[in-house]
Amino acid sequence: GVGRLRFRGDEVIDHYEITDSEYFEEIHGDWRTAIGDELGPLLPRWSQRQGPFYPDPANNEWAIDHSPTDGSSQVPAALEEAFARTRDWWQSPGSCDLSPFAEDVTVFYQGRIWPLGGTHHGLAGLEGVEAVSSRLWSNVSYPKLNFWAGDGRILIEWFCERTLFDGRRCRDGGYTVWHWEGDRVASVRTYLDTSLYAEVLTGWREVVGEKLGATLPNWRRSGEPRYPIPGIHE
Repeated sequence: GVGRLRFRGDEVIDHYEITDSEYFEEIHGDWRTAIGDELGPLLPRWSQRQGPFYPDPANNEWAIDHSPTDGSSQVPAALEEAFARTRDWWQSPGSCDLSPFAEDVTVFYQGRIWPLGGTHHGLAGLEGVEAVSSRLWSNVSYPKLNFWAGDGRILIEWFCERTLFDGRRCRDGGYTVWHWEGDRVASVRTYLDTSLYAEVLTGWREVVGEKLGATLPNWRRSGEPRYPIPGIHE
């Protein structure tokens, strides 16, 4: 996963972390029994034992922050052009501009239940991601974007609002890393709350359809367990 810590002086005042939540749900199994009734009530989710866990996705909690700064003022000279192209792309949602990406770009999303989970290969894979996304949601906007850059990589912390295929509004957040090699993005990796997507996109296979869906890594995956050997989890 990815975590962002914000400091005031030498003290941490904010910690925001994104992990593959469906993975943790499976491998931890009956975590309530392991934790016990004495310690469990200290946890925010202790009493929430049954779904839906995201009953109102339009008001899903998110760690949107109002800090006026991110890493935009500390971009290494070698990444200035890549940084500008990355920021322009993210500030124009829905543009479907493939020019920043290498022909053999690798695109990875966490998760094995929701439609985009897994690895997508090349520009064709990226085009497939865009095509599936356009069926699943619309009216996408980013009320807040934060950027950091270093070592050939640009990290985008995004907060998104969108309309789901069933007409509900949804808000969510996550992190995406673009790894630049020269003047093209060689790989993309996205970290997000996979449990949210698995729940709010229930029924996605019917919406996406067989022809388009067959191109997705998760199209054929079904049954349990989804993470049989967590020690070698991708």
